Order: sequence, then structure tokens, then C-alpha cells
Amino acid sequence: MWVVAYLCNTNGMASWCWEAAHALAEQGEAVLLVCSHAAPLPGPSAVPVLRFDEPSPRRLGTVAKVMRELRRLSTRPSMFLRALHAELVRGGQTPRAYLLNSTLYPDPAVPAPQFVVGWAYPTTFASYARKVTTYTRPSLSRHFVRGMLDTLGWYRKDWSAYRRATGVMAVSARLDDDLRAHGVRSAVVHPGTAVNGAAAAAPAAREEGTARLVIAAADLDEPRKRVRWMLDALAGGSRADRELLLVGAASEALRNRAARLPIPVRFTGPVPRDRVQELMRDRDLFLFGSRLDDWGYVLVEAMSQGLAVVAPRLSPFDEIAGDGAAGMLYDPFDPASFRTAVDDAAGPGLPTLKAAAAARAVEKFSRPAFAEALMSAARTFDGNLATVAVR
Repeated sequence: MWVVAYLCNTNGMASWCWEAAHALAEQGEAVLLVCSHAAPLPGPSAVPVLRFDEPSPRRLGTVAKVMRELRRLSTRPSMFLRALHAELVRGGQTPRAYLLNSTLYPDPAVPAPQFVVGWAYPTTFASYARKVTTYTRPSLSRHFVRGMLDTLGWYRKDWSAYRRATGVMAVSARLDDDLRAHGVRSAVVHPGTAVNGAAAAAPAAREEGTARLVIAAADLDEPRKRVRWMLDALAGGSRADRELLLVGAASEALRNRAARLPIPVRFTGPVPRDRVQELMRDRDLFLFGSRLDDWGYVLVEAMSQGLAVVAPRLSPFDEIAGDGAAGMLYDPFDPASFRTAVDDAAGPGLPTLKAAAAARAVEKFSRPAFAEALMSAARTFDGNLATVAVR
């Protein structure tokens, strides 16, 4: 089975490509990972890699600007998959199907089944628009107008691709139910990751009386991650028997904010993904604040390293945490609810929560579980499928 994954330079979507390719390879499938020349790989690849970029049209001046703006709203597929398929065929490779992590790429001109990841839930335009208006004040500025055009464009691209694709791999059960209700061929495929077997077998013991907390994001100042909100909530009444590690890039203002907490705080600065996972292994509890992510890959990674989690009671985070089986859920609008969730999770039951989180990661979000879900979805959508390719 050939698997072709196109790795874009967006954290969650890139992780999906990397993990999908390696999950299938670990199950004995023949895999080809296709990625842009500009996309950095998370580490040494255990699968063959093809660097490939879609040919860009050579338009100059006003025409190029107009075309670029029109593409924000267009539902026409990118030329990427067509060009990639031609390149593979010229090289003697004939993949019979593609798994695609973005709705930009399903293309009816390519003679092979195509499966696309469904990310965004809820699927209404109002829900898409909230991702812009939640942290950006509505205005007539170029930045806001372009953001809304992009949002409208992605809403149209998503629904167009869902209906063009052979099938949709929905990251959550709620999204799957929504798509099925609208006549879309869909199946739940939870994104997975490499699980730390030692952590799953025996989560790391914690120092008596001290709960080791961690927050991680590529950019800790990004409003969508709500790190400042979590720090302010902890500052409003955090217990002293805690210590906090913040992993990722941070501004001086954020560091000063953290310094007001009545507990020890340490920053690591930016670190690669594999190092993030190493740092997690010495922690007990992962704190997550986002209200808008389509999937919480960092939550899955924390659980895979044996950490319990504190997350908003929102989709898909509650689904990842098993409605609290792997940690504590909180009202995303209530700082007191967040503090209570941290206190409850960090209490005497923390070792049990950590063990439950690790076990859930193995069952639901490990590479073997991911590979099985991918292949099961492909068989469901196309019973004659013998070869799958992944973007």
C-alpha cells in the first residue's frame, strides 16, 4: 500500500501528515511522505520523503494581485494533486488513492480515490466566522476584511471538498455526525501520535506534595492559546504546592505576568516537537486553554507521555479527554472553574488520572489506533481499495 502525505507548514496539519505516514509504515505499509520544500520535518523520517511543490503561475502586477484575492473565495481545487499525480506516474508510481489533510486538494480530474480530513466543527458559517471575531475586533481594516474573506473561502472550500471527496476522515464524533446528517460520506478518524510505552505502563511518579504543571505552545502569546487567561486565573488563587513549566516562545510581558504567580515558574523558550515530549515526561498535569482549535494535538501528546489534562468543556477537547476520564474539564469562560479543575486534578487522585490518560492515549490516539482507523475508513469508502496515498 502506497501512502503519500503532503506536509504543510501548519503545526496541527503537519503533525497529522507526519503521524499518518509513520503510523501506516509501522503497520508494514509502503509509505511515501510528500512534503513542500519549505516545510521542516519534525525529525528524521522513517519513511521515504519526496519534496514537491505545486507549480505557481507566473503572473505579475495587478493581475497577480486580483487573482490572489479571488483565490480566497474560490472553490476550485488547487493544481497540487494533479501535478503530484502526474509526477508520480512519470516516476513509475501509480497510487490508487490519496489521503489529504486539507480541503484545498481533492480534485475530480485525478483518477484515484481521495480521502480528506475534516477539521472544523461546528460546520456553520457563523462558527467559522467566530474564529476571526473572537480575538479580532470587527473593522474595515484590510487585515480584518481579508480574515473574513479567508473564513468565507474556507467555509466554501471545506463543503465543496467534502462533497467531491471519496470520503471524509472527521477528527471528532460530533463533526462526523454533522457531516453524515448533511449527506457527506464520513467516518471518525482520531489523529494519533507516538505513545511513550514506559509512561503508559507506569506514569512517572511525582514529588510528594508538589504537582508539576506544564503549558506548551509554539507561541505562548498567541491569543487563541489563552495562556495569559490561564496565568491570570492561577494568579487569582493558585495553591502553593505547584510548580509550572511554560514551553514555547514567550514575550517579556508574558514572563512578567507569570512572575506574579505564587508558585515557581520556569520558561524553556522555543523547543522542537520531540523535545516538548521529553519535557512532558517529567510533568504531571497539562493545562490547555484554547477555545478554537479544531483538534488538540498537544493534548493527545501530553496524554501519550503519561500526563493528566485540564481542558475546556468544548468539542473536541472533551472527546479527547474522555469527558474527564483523563483529567478535568472546566467552563472556558470562568477562571474559578479553571482553578477548581486544576486543584481537583492535582489532588490525591492525580496518579489515577495519569494512568487513565496514558491508557486512553494507547487505546484511542496511538499510532496503531490511528493506522487502523485510516485503513478502516479507506475500506469503508472504497471496498476495492488496494492502495492508499496520504497527504
